[in-house]
Amino acid sequence: MPTKLGGQWVLSCAHWLSWRIGVGIEAAREKVRVARALELLTNVDALFGRGELSYSKVRAITRVATPETEQHFLDVAAHATAAQLERLTGSYERSVGLCTSP
Repeated sequence: MPTKLGGQWVLSCAHWLSWRIGVGIEAAREKVRVARALELLTNVDALFGRGELSYSKVRAITRVATPETEQHFLDVAAHATAAQLERLTGSYERSVGLCTSP
């Protein structure tokens, strides 16, 4: 259901963000997804907030990390580039998917 935010009718937080900062809807959805994930990943949030972790690394980590696995990904992130972390989390995501498929 549309809601009025900032004088604009929007369908979702991502739609509002897309309008407000002038990015595409997919980029806005990704930013909202990352923001929501940071609510649970408090260590990632703290490092990102202090500027010790780039948005690219945060985006990759938030795709796969849970509060239980967060520190493992942060340990890797301390020594990997964002591109390396993207590849690692992508592989991790695929392998977990294979393990949980019926």
